[in-house]
Amino acid sequence: PYVAANLQINETSEGVNLSWDHGKCINSYRIRSCEYEGDDKVCYEEELIMEESTKNKVIHTISNLKPCLDHSLQIYPSTVDGEIETEPHKFRTENSIPGPPEEFKVE
Repeated sequence: PYVAANLQINETSEGVNLSWDHGKCINSYRIRSCEYEGDDKVCYEEELIMEESTKNKVIHTISNLKPCLDHSLQIYPSTVDGEIETEPHKFRTENSIPGPPEEFKVE
Protein backbone atom coordinates (compact mmCIF):
# COMPACT_ATOMS: atom_id res chain seq x y z
CA PRO A 1 0.00 0.00 0.00
CA TYR A 2 0.96 3.61 -0.65
CA VAL A 3 2.17 5.79 2.22
CA ALA A 4 2.41 9.56 1.61
CA ALA A 5 6.08 10.50 2.03
CA ASN A 6 6.83 13.00 4.81
CA LEU A 7 3.12 13.41 5.62
CA GLN A 8 2.51 16.31 8.01
CA ILE A 9 -0.90 16.47 9.75
CA ASN A 10 -1.63 19.73 11.61
CA GLU A 11 -4.98 19.59 13.38
CA THR A 12 -7.15 22.62 14.13
CA SER A 13 -10.53 22.83 15.86
CA GLU A 14 -12.40 22.91 12.54
CA GLY A 15 -10.18 20.87 10.25
CA VAL A 16 -6.71 19.74 9.34
CA ASN A 17 -3.82 21.08 7.25
CA LEU A 18 -1.96 18.41 5.27
CA SER A 19 1.30 18.38 3.37
CA TRP A 20 3.36 15.57 1.82
CA ASP A 21 5.99 14.96 -0.84
CA HIS A 22 4.59 14.57 -4.36
CA GLY A 23 5.62 11.51 -6.39
CA LYS A 24 6.63 12.30 -9.97
CA CYS A 25 4.50 9.57 -11.62
CA ILE A 26 1.32 10.50 -9.74
CA ASN A 27 -1.38 12.34 -11.72
CA SER A 28 -3.86 12.98 -8.90
CA TYR A 29 -4.73 12.24 -5.27
CA ARG A 30 -8.12 11.33 -3.83
CA ILE A 31 -8.27 12.55 -0.23
CA ARG A 32 -10.87 10.93 2.04
CA SER A 33 -11.55 11.66 5.71
CA CYS A 34 -14.37 10.20 7.84
CA GLU A 35 -15.47 10.56 11.44
CA TYR A 36 -14.72 7.50 13.57
CA GLU A 37 -17.64 7.94 15.98
CA GLY A 38 -21.40 8.02 15.62
CA ASP A 39 -24.00 6.24 13.54
CA ASP A 40 -24.14 8.95 10.87
CA LYS A 41 -20.44 9.22 10.04
CA VAL A 42 -19.73 12.29 7.96
CA CYS A 43 -17.09 11.87 5.25
CA TYR A 44 -15.12 14.40 3.22
CA GLU A 45 -13.72 13.51 -0.18
CA GLU A 46 -11.91 15.56 -2.80
CA GLU A 47 -9.66 14.88 -5.76
CA LEU A 48 -6.53 16.93 -6.37
CA ILE A 49 -5.33 16.97 -9.97
CA MET A 50 -1.59 17.55 -10.17
CA GLU A 51 -1.35 19.88 -13.17
CA GLU A 52 2.18 21.11 -12.49
CA SER A 53 4.63 18.22 -12.70
CA THR A 54 7.34 20.44 -11.18
CA LYS A 55 5.64 20.58 -7.76
CA ASN A 56 7.56 18.66 -5.13
CA LYS A 57 5.12 19.14 -2.25
CA VAL A 58 1.34 18.84 -1.95
CA ILE A 59 -0.50 21.12 0.48
CA HIS A 60 -4.20 20.66 1.22
CA THR A 61 -6.67 21.82 3.88
CA ILE A 62 -9.82 20.03 5.01
CA SER A 63 -12.25 22.46 6.65
CA ASN A 64 -15.61 22.33 8.43
CA LEU A 65 -14.89 19.24 10.55
CA LYS A 66 -16.42 18.83 14.01
CA PRO A 67 -14.06 19.61 16.92
CA CYS A 68 -12.86 16.97 19.42
CA LEU A 69 -13.46 13.98 17.13
CA ASP A 70 -11.25 11.23 15.78
CA HIS A 71 -11.11 11.06 11.99
CA SER A 72 -9.64 8.63 9.51
CA LEU A 73 -7.51 9.94 6.65
CA GLN A 74 -6.63 8.18 3.43
CA ILE A 75 -4.68 9.64 0.51
CA TYR A 76 -5.16 7.57 -2.66
CA PRO A 77 -2.70 8.40 -5.47
CA SER A 78 -3.56 7.73 -9.12
CA THR A 79 -1.12 6.97 -11.93
CA VAL A 80 -1.74 6.13 -15.59
CA ASP A 81 -2.31 2.53 -14.39
CA GLY A 82 -5.11 3.51 -11.93
CA GLU A 83 -5.63 4.23 -8.25
CA ILE A 84 -3.26 2.74 -5.66
CA GLU A 85 -4.42 1.32 -2.30
CA THR A 86 -3.27 3.33 0.69
CA GLU A 87 -2.48 3.06 4.39
CA PRO A 88 -5.06 4.77 6.64
CA HIS A 89 -4.03 7.47 9.12
CA LYS A 90 -5.87 8.79 12.16
CA PHE A 91 -6.10 12.32 13.56
CA ARG A 92 -8.19 14.17 16.13
CA THR A 93 -9.52 17.67 15.64
CA GLU A 94 -8.70 20.05 18.49
CA ASN A 95 -11.07 21.56 21.04
CA SER A 96 -12.78 24.68 19.82
CA ILE A 97 -11.90 27.90 21.64
CA PRO A 98 -14.82 28.96 23.81
CA GLY A 99 -16.19 32.39 23.08
CA PRO A 100 -18.18 34.80 25.20
CA PRO A 101 -21.79 33.84 25.85
CA GLU A 102 -24.26 35.24 23.38
CA GLU A 103 -27.51 36.94 24.41
CA PHE A 104 -26.52 36.78 28.08
CA LYS A 105 -28.52 39.05 30.43
CA VAL A 106 -28.14 39.66 34.15
CA GLU A 107 -31.29 40.78 35.95
